[in-house]
Amino acid sequence: MKIVPIRSLQVEFATWLSRTPQFVSTIDVLGQALWRTMLECNEILTKLIVNRLLTDKQIVKIINDFNKFIELILDYTPESIHIHLSAYYIVTIEKMIKRSEEVEHYEVCSNLKRFSDYYFTNATPTYND
Repeated sequence: MKIVPIRSLQVEFATWLSRTPQFVSTIDVLGQALWRTMLECNEILTKLIVNRLLTDKQIVKIINDFNKFIELILDYTPESIHIHLSAYYIVTIEKMIKRSEEVEHYEVCSNLKRFSDYYFTNATPTYND
C-alpha cells in the first residue's frame, strides 16, 4: 500500500524542483537564463514521477530531452557552474529516489534510479527510430 498518493508525491517533488538553488543568482541576465533552463530540465524530470514502470525507451527519450537543455546550459555558463549543476542534479535525484522509497512508490524509485544510472554513467541504451 502506498503511503501517499502519487499526486501528492508529484506536488512534493515539483515544490522541491521549483526552489532556486544557492549557486544560481537570478539578479543578472545569465542567472535568470540559467534558472529558466533548469526549470525546463526539472519539468522533464517530473515525467519520471508516474505510477508505473517506464520502459527503457521512454527513459531514453526523457534523457534525450533533458540533455538538450543541459547542453544549452553548458554552452553559455562557466565551468564552475557545470560542477554545481552536476552536484545539484545528482543530489536532487538521489533525494527523490530516497523519498519515493520511503513512501513506497517503487515504480517512481525505479524510474528515477534507471534515469540516474543511464545518465550519470553514460550507459544509455540506444534505439533507432
